[in-house]
Amino acid sequence: MATVQRITGRILAQRILMVFIVVAGGFLFNGTAVADNNLGKKYALIVGVGEYQSSHFNKLKYSENDAEALADVLAKNGYSVRILTTGKGKNDPLLNPTAKNIIDAATEIVKGKNRNDLVMVAMSGHGAQFVVNDPKSKNPSKMYPYFCPTDATGTPTISYETGDTDHHVSINQVISLLNGSDAGTRLLIMDACRNEMQAAAKSMEEEQVPLKPKVATFFSCKSGERSYESSVLNHGIFFHFLLSGLNGKAANAAGNITWNKLVEYTYNEVNSNASRIIGDNAVQQPRHSAYELGDITLVSSFISLVNVMPSKYVMGSPEDENDRSEDETAGIVEIKKSFKIGTTEITQSQFETIMGYNPSAFSKNGRRKDTTAFYNEFSTPAFNANDVGQDSSNLPVENVSWEEANEFCQKLTVAKAPRGFVFRLPTEIEWEYACRGGPGLNRSPFSHGQSITATDANFEGSHPNGNGKPVRVGSYQPNALGLFDMHGNVAEWCLDQYTANSNAFKVLRGGSWASLGMNCRSASRGKEKGSSRNSMIGFRVVLVASDE
Repeated sequence: MATVQRITGRILAQRILMVFIVVAGGFLFNGTAVADNNLGKKYALIVGVGEYQSSHFNKLKYSENDAEALADVLAKNGYSVRILTTGKGKNDPLLNPTAKNIIDAATEIVKGKNRNDLVMVAMSGHGAQFVVNDPKSKNPSKMYPYFCPTDATGTPTISYETGDTDHHVSINQVISLLNGSDAGTRLLIMDACRNEMQAAAKSMEEEQVPLKPKVATFFSCKSGERSYESSVLNHGIFFHFLLSGLNGKAANAAGNITWNKLVEYTYNEVNSNASRIIGDNAVQQPRHSAYELGDITLVSSFISLVNVMPSKYVMGSPEDENDRSEDETAGIVEIKKSFKIGTTEITQSQFETIMGYNPSAFSKNGRRKDTTAFYNEFSTPAFNANDVGQDSSNLPVENVSWEEANEFCQKLTVAKAPRGFVFRLPTEIEWEYACRGGPGLNRSPFSHGQSITATDANFEGSHPNGNGKPVRVGSYQPNALGLFDMHGNVAEWCLDQYTANSNAFKVLRGGSWASLGMNCRSASRGKEKGSSRNSMIGFRVVLVASDE
C-alpha cells in the first residue's frame, strides 16, 4: 500500500479553469496535418458541479451552465453526449457527479474506440492542488492537481507516491485513461479552481502525467492566477470564450472549428478581456502546450456562413439601368444589426439531413414528402441519360415552397443554431446588400459588373453554352463577400411578402438556371405564392440573434 498523508486547508471560492484538451491522431497529406476523425464517431462526457456536500466548498453559480451549454453545442454538432451535474443527480443518482460516477463514466467512454473516433471529457467546478510531503522526509514535496466532485472533502488523504485519493478526481488519472484509449482524438477540458493554500509554493511544478506524442494541454490560466466567473456572462470567463469559439467565432475560412483556431481565439479573448470584465486588474492567461500535434477539426461546418456588418445603402436600381422594372425604385435603407449569410444555396444533402426528404426534381432519388403530384411542368425530373445515378447531393435543393423553406429554418435552428441565435430566410434588404458585396458595394446591375455571361453564372441567357438545369453550388466565382450563385442557378426565397398589402405573394431574388440575364440582376424582384414550388426555386439562410 502506498504511503498516504492527510492534507488540510480551506478551498477558495474563485474558480481556476484548468483546461486540458488532449488531442491525438491525424495524418499528413502533402505536408499538411489533416484530421482523420471525419469518418469516426464523436463522444463527450460533460460534468458540472455547482453544489458540494462539504462546507469546505462554496457553491458555484455557473459551472452547471458551462456544462449544459457545452453539451448543447456538442450535441448539435454530432457528438454522443453524456452529462453529469448536481442538478440532474437530484433526480437520478447515476447522474450525480460523485468521484466514483465521474471515474466510472470516464473509464467507460474511452473503451472500445478506434483511431477514427473522438473522445472528449469536460468538467466544470471547483478544483484543487495539494502539496504532499514525503512522510519519511527523504524526498522533496510533490504537488498534485484534482477536480473536486460533489462528494469531495476538504481534508483528503493522498498517496505521496501516486497522488491517489478516494475523494477527489485525479487529473493525472483522467489523462492516463485518455492516454490509454484507442480513440484517435482525445480531449480533456477541465474548468476547475485551484486553491491558494500553498501560497509559498506557487512556483512548484505539478506532478503531471507526461504528454504523449500528438497530445496537447490547454490550461485556462497560468499557475498562481485565478480563473473567474462572471454574472454578466453567466459563465466562467474562460468557458464563455471557449463556447463562443465553438459557436463560430473561432471558425476558419471554411467555417470549421479547428484546435489551433480555438486555442488562438480563446487565449486572445481571455487574456485581453479578463480585466475589463472583472475589474481590479484581474489577470487570466490561458496556457497551451503541445507535442507533435496537427490541427484537429473539432466542429465541422454544416452550413458555411460569412458575417455581414450593419450599414446603410441604396437599394434598388437607378432609373437608367437597362431592363429595370417599376418595382425596383431606388432608396436608402439601413441594416441595423449584423447577420451571417450562407455562402451557398442550401443543398439537397443539407435539406434532406434536416427535413428527412428531398423534394428536388433534379435528383436521382428526389421525392416530395407526400404522394401528391408536382405542381407544374418543371417538376418532372430532368436528368438526361448521362445524369441517371449521378450524385445530386451538392446541387441546390429546388422544388421547395416558401413554407417548406421556413420549416427548414425552424428545424435547423433547433438542430444546429448556437444558443441565442436563429436561422431564417434573408430579408430583401439583407439579400440585395449581400448580393452587391456589402461594404463598398457597387451600383452596377450585377455584383461583378455591368453584364452577365456564361462564365459568370448559370442562367437561361447562357445557352447554348449553359446547362439547362441547376449545377453544383459554388461552380462559379463568388462575389466580394465570398457568396456563390447570387445570380442564377436557383431563384431564392426571401422572408418578405412582395407588397405590403399582399401576404400571398413572397419575394424571389437572383433568378435561376431558366431565367434571362435581366432577371438575374441584383435589383430584380420576382414573386410567387408561398405555397408554390418548381425546379427553379430554392433558398439560402441567414443566422441572426434571436431577439431580432
